[in-house]
Amino acid sequence: MEVDEENIDAEKPLSGLKIVCSGEFELVSRKKLEELIGKLGGLVMSGVSSRTPYLVVGYKLEDGRSVE
Repeated sequence: MEVDEENIDAEKPLSGLKIVCSGEFELVSRKKLEELIGKLGGLVMSGVSSRTPYLVVGYKLEDGRSVE
């Protein structure tokens, strides 16, 4: 996954959105994904709660189970 970080819109399209990333991702590390969300204005949360409106799930969970 390639993103031209220098040309990210200054409007921050994810501004104020609370987002949790869970699982393992094929094309990008979770750390890089969380950094990109932050650069786009999103608030990366550490865990899922009843106040989590957005959840980005990888192709498998941390314990190796696949996501179906």
